[in-house]
Amino acid sequence: MIAIIGTGPSAIACARALISRGVKPVFIDVGNQLESEISNQVAEVNKQDPQEWVNGVQNVWTVNNLESRPLFDKKKFGSDFSYRGSEDFLRLDDSRVHLKGSFALGGLSNVWGGAILPYLDEDIADWPISYGDLRPHYESILQWLPLANHRGDDLFSRFFPISHPSSSVISLSKQMRALESSFSRCQDRLASVGIFWGRSRLAVIHSQNDRECQLCNLCLTGCPSDLIYSTRQSLESMVRSGEATYLSGVQVRRIQRKNESIEIHGINLQDMKPVCLKARKVFLGAGALHTTKIVLNSLNAFNQTVTLKDSAYFLIPFLNRKKGDKMEELRSNSLSQFFLEIRNTGVSKNGAHLQVYGASEPLHQEVRRFLPTMPLMKSLGKHLVRRLSVLQGFLHSRDSASLSLSLRGDGERNRLCISKIQNTNSVAIIRRLQWLLLRNSNALGGITLMPFTYYALPGRGFHWGGTFPMRHHPGPLETDILGQFSQLNGLHVIDASIFPSIPSMPIAYSIMANAHRIGSDTALDLNA
Repeated sequence: MIAIIGTGPSAIACARALISRGVKPVFIDVGNQLESEISNQVAEVNKQDPQEWVNGVQNVWTVNNLESRPLFDKKKFGSDFSYRGSEDFLRLDDSRVHLKGSFALGGLSNVWGGAILPYLDEDIADWPISYGDLRPHYESILQWLPLANHRGDDLFSRFFPISHPSSSVISLSKQMRALESSFSRCQDRLASVGIFWGRSRLAVIHSQNDRECQLCNLCLTGCPSDLIYSTRQSLESMVRSGEATYLSGVQVRRIQRKNESIEIHGINLQDMKPVCLKARKVFLGAGALHTTKIVLNSLNAFNQTVTLKDSAYFLIPFLNRKKGDKMEELRSNSLSQFFLEIRNTGVSKNGAHLQVYGASEPLHQEVRRFLPTMPLMKSLGKHLVRRLSVLQGFLHSRDSASLSLSLRGDGERNRLCISKIQNTNSVAIIRRLQWLLLRNSNALGGITLMPFTYYALPGRGFHWGGTFPMRHHPGPLETDILGQFSQLNGLHVIDASIFPSIPSMPIAYSIMANAHRIGSDTALDLNA
């Protein structure tokens, strides 16, 4: 058996590489899914006129007593199924951080924003591999990963070249068209100060068969038509075609080498009895947090410190010069509409990445929370949100907090502990970035509302990893370029836990490319 632990981005990309080389993998996963009653209710919503979808989804929340703040908690239709069970597994209870893993079918791809960009050489200069090593795998992934908004003719394409056979373009709202006009008109001026813009590259199926984006503005709460890519979609396709097998309901705890095979030890969640599976090779892509606990437990590395690197996350409200549509008339996609790449050494030599989100019901919801509940304030809120955007930002891990993790306890009561949070000057960097944006307000078409910036706790942006970094010459608790430990031959770690650093750009696409690279190189040995 060739086993893949997990069903998130790294697991699916690795499987694609193996399958293309004649290897049929077995996925092992817990496999939490959206509650059937919610799923059925959403299916009914999808049958309605798209004009009624907003009310329909809100009714799903009401019927099931669900609450959600989509700008701050990443849930799907108000459900927390993506994270369920992870807290008990990690037992990582620390109010100084916001770290969540996933046991869901599809992992965190159930709740991501679909943003994709490759890493640049300058951002991974401390890696033992380069953009050139990853490029063919970036390209291979786009043979099956949907891509919207890449036109190939904007300035962004010079820095982040992506080749896609059939990219679609999603319509912009009135508010976002005004921003695009300003960006285009002042492109040279922005570039001269290290601000480069482009339409967001999104893993979204804009139109396919009988499914088409209805511009219902529900992306942040859950797409009723399931058009935002999730690795669940790929897994289901692989299983239907017989290319792979899926074993759900198993929580992996430990991996051991025994004679000529590898033993995967875990718990069958149906009867809570121990299970032991044997494999020739194991690809571990359970997500950086779960992988970290499984590896430390497998190597008996108790009380040994590893470093989790984070990409600092923040939100900056942005007041547009021109107002957009009324909320009740708004027809738009509510995912990121533009990327802003900051390459200004006065801000940071490591760059920063911003994603522009336009007016949406979740944004209106936060404005209503902030303003007093008076009729005049409610009216003000409606007018304010027509001009309001949000800049979602990330910094490189070199400019962000890092967390020292260790495994404590014994047997079933093992837990991850944070022994230290290494603070950096990330707040100072974000403030320098804000001043850069403020000085260029005219070119950007609006002004940043600096006093209302949201500085998130470490881990809040879900862009983290690096606990077992790849090295040319790995030391203790480090991996080689194929994600292997010298002490555990036959195990390949394929998720972000082997990234030596975490650049500021979207992480999922590079997780997939690196996992595809490892799967491709390893498949040659499996077929030998």
